[in-house]
Amino acid sequence: MSKIPSTTEQTATPTSARASATPQLYRLPSGNVAQLRQVGVLALASVGRNLIADDVLCRLMANTLTPPQTEAEQAKLIRENGAAYLVVAKLAFVSPQLADEPDYDRDQIAPGDLSDADLLWLWFTFVQGDAASVAAFRLS
Repeated sequence: MSKIPSTTEQTATPTSARASATPQLYRLPSGNVAQLRQVGVLALASVGRNLIADDVLCRLMANTLTPPQTEAEQAKLIRENGAAYLVVAKLAFVSPQLADEPDYDRDQIAPGDLSDADLLWLWFTFVQGDAASVAAFRLS
């Protein structure tokens, strides 16, 4: 964390808890717009219900450090980690909500309603990306 320059120290205030927890609107690679909350790897790892198995979490992190280069590597990654990408999406999506058996009248969509590009973007950019990369997709 960097120190705030002294010229702005007097006017800087902490971000409120409400603002920190407020989901934002993002345009997904598919062109669809969704209200998302930021999901961090540390939060995923420390959630009481262990939503993502340790071996899958380790693979996800390893693949983030050295992304797949060939189509065969990409296919293997998706096959091995597909369930983890859906867990991340379910945690990130606020509106619409992601549900296994959606009620479209209640603003819910099914995992199959998301494009592969959207699911991969959620992991590689939204969860793992830096603030500047994510900000380019933010609408609010």
